Amino acid sequence: MDKEPFSPPKRFNHDHKFGLRFFKSIPILFPLFYPTWEWAFLFTFVIMSLNALSEWLTNKIGLYPGQMYGVLLAKDYHEFWHIFIKGTFMYIAKTGCLAIITFVSWLLYVSFRRNVVSSLQRRYFRNNIYYRINCVDGEGIDNPDQRITQDVERVCDRLAVNIIPIFLSGPFVIAYYTYKTYQT
Repeated sequence: MDKEPFSPPKRFNHDHKFGLRFFKSIPILFPLFYPTWEWAFLFTFVIMSLNALSEWLTNKIGLYPGQMYGVLLAKDYHEFWHIFIKGTFMYIAKTGCLAIITFVSWLLYVSFRRNVVSSLQRRYFRNNIYYRINCVDGEGIDNPDQRITQDVERVCDRLAVNIIPIFLSGPFVIAYYTYKTYQT
């Protein structure tokens, strides 16, 4: 029996265009997530600031092992404890910063979800669209309200908790370490 090699469905062959489609959809999606200057902007700014602080702390923490080796070789008891205590406080600050980033990301998720749900509800109940989706369509969509809710929840969660904190920290990391490299 000859088996044909597995090939992905044709609808998935456009992955190379995902980035372009994503950037084209930003002007459409931006007003849904940020309809007014409110909490979502504040939370995004706080996440951006805390990511910058987190990267600065990471850089400083990375310098302590080298200093620790130096004072251990020099057998400087007082300097060892000074570096140890400073490093401990830096680690505590770093973990606190990461915890606050996680918490504010969750607040951003709640804000995004509220904004998107409000916008979708206005559109869903405009011009009897809800009636056409539930009753008139020949195929019928099973539980469209629940599907919309689940999709909004997933998109907002992924965007606020996974994508935005990493996406916002990238430029700061590149800029900060480029500057540090330029200094040396």
